[in-house]
Amino acid sequence: MNKIRMITYNIHSGTDLYRRPTLEQIGDLLKESEADIISLQEVHQNEQKGMQADQLADKLGMNYRFGANHPVGDGFFGNAILTRFPVQAFSNVLLPGLREQRGLLVVKLAVPPVPVYVMSTHLGLKQQERNRQFQRIQEIVSENNPLIHPTLLTGDFNTSRPPVIHPLYDTGKAANQDHVPTFYPLRRRIDFILAGPHFHLLRYRVIKTKYSDHYPILADLYKHVHPAAPKD
Repeated sequence: MNKIRMITYNIHSGTDLYRRPTLEQIGDLLKESEADIISLQEVHQNEQKGMQADQLADKLGMNYRFGANHPVGDGFFGNAILTRFPVQAFSNVLLPGLREQRGLLVVKLAVPPVPVYVMSTHLGLKQQERNRQFQRIQEIVSENNPLIHPTLLTGDFNTSRPPVIHPLYDTGKAANQDHVPTFYPLRRRIDFILAGPHFHLLRYRVIKTKYSDHYPILADLYKHVHPAAPKD
């Protein structure tokens, strides 16, 4: 499969800006999007707040993996990746930080003819900890070697000016949409889909729906078997 539709979305624990439950509407939106891969942040997997990754995966008929970062009651809070593709392997790397534990969920997907690696993260609020987290993510991306393995890094970076993660490129910038906010209360772009050189961007869209305090981002990507020259 050469064309992939990717979404990243911080779902704010399945609530809107005013903490009203919206998980059902989020599920409907994701289903209507016809995405192949969905990266989610601020996801609960516990009885207190609900098994949200389970619920969304069931609604969409997708496979999923959950990255447990922070304990909540009898379960956890973290990131999730939902997908139509078979999952071949996954890991959740705990990132260095100052306060709340953050993580990088890495999933290897069986996308013919070459497997795709998708990463989902939600970084810290302080620049000091983000700097260390970006450094660790760059190490993991480099170890994965995106020049050989098609790679997507997605999530809520909690900054409008992330460092370059070589050799990935910013799909929002490539689409000349880097001025469009994704965190609407402060009108800032802090959510990203970064793509490796195997991917050619076909479409980038910020979906302006207020089921969370963030907007979801959708990117249509064409996956080449061999990488193109890295982009600036």
